[in-house]
Amino acid sequence: LSAGAYSVCGLDSNGKAACWGGFGWEWGSPVNTILSPYSTAPGFSFTAISRSKGGFFACAVQSQGQGYCWGGGWNGQLGNGSTNGNSVPSRVATSDPLSSIVTGSDHACGLTSLGKALCWGENNVGQVGDGTFERRLTPVAVTGNHTFAQLAAGQRHTCGIKADGTAFCWGANGFFGLGSGLTVDRSATPVAVAGGLKFAKIFPGYDGVTCGIVVTPAGKLYCWGNNGVGQLGVGTAGPPIPLPVAVNSTLTFTQVALGWQFGCGLTTTGQTHCWGNNGYGELAQSIPIGTITGSPTPLSAPVAFVSIVAGERFACGVTDAKVTYCWGLNRMGSVTARLQAPSPVSTSTVFRGSR
Repeated sequence: LSAGAYSVCGLDSNGKAACWGGFGWEWGSPVNTILSPYSTAPGFSFTAISRSKGGFFACAVQSQGQGYCWGGGWNGQLGNGSTNGNSVPSRVATSDPLSSIVTGSDHACGLTSLGKALCWGENNVGQVGDGTFERRLTPVAVTGNHTFAQLAAGQRHTCGIKADGTAFCWGANGFFGLGSGLTVDRSATPVAVAGGLKFAKIFPGYDGVTCGIVVTPAGKLYCWGNNGVGQLGVGTAGPPIPLPVAVNSTLTFTQVALGWQFGCGLTTTGQTHCWGNNGYGELAQSIPIGTITGSPTPLSAPVAFVSIVAGERFACGVTDAKVTYCWGLNRMGSVTARLQAPSPVSTSTVFRGSR
């Protein structure tokens, strides 16, 4: 699964894509709001899919490394040299085989089989990472000759991890989501995440928040950036935190999903814990709407997930039996039910784990 602002896309066991939630026109649907998974990109089979955090486009990769994007294209986020939208997947304009594509709000980045980062789309805060603030209609190389093992895209910033675990981020830094300690509000080139930590995984999110799972001690979670409503999980709410800080928990994590003003983490024991602002039930806890929880807290109706994703105000998880559950705000049918606790998605489609 991959979640956008108000929608979710997933791949079944055959690599076929299905999406639900808002802005169905992108997928060739006759209506804008899809209340249950709708087959998109017919005739295509993918190995990975990424739904944009802005909610208007998606990208996916085929087994031979070909990248495709579809949906809105006004900032060149489809990577095909055009600013036109397309409900049918169009080939990303690069001959480099891609192992993955990650999507922000209006930009995307692909990781080549050799570890080179290529980005395209909106670049007003440097999220493309090519040293400029000019939008790019086709993929361009991220500056610095970095070789990455993993890429991840936030709403308006991007991060990568190198083989030695060092992390670099670029793009928006108004809430210090780059983790570099620099006070500039944006960076068009990759800057190192400060603190000397080595990361196994990194998760840039919405509203200037980034979290990362470190190598040592294994599974320990650190977060940095905007913390106005406790969305960093460090135990308090307050001013932005410019450098990585350990999350207020002894838990160890395998995966993190960051929404708008909240986060959820999947622990090494298979439990899901959430923190931040429960404005629409996105923490899935038996607490009043609008309550702020500054530390990871387990779901009130626990379901054992193998992977989780988060949209703007909702989250979803996939169980080992490949059943998909969602909870939180049901704007445009993204959850398929209005819930403060996990509930199965209304579909017979069996989805893989999250991407």
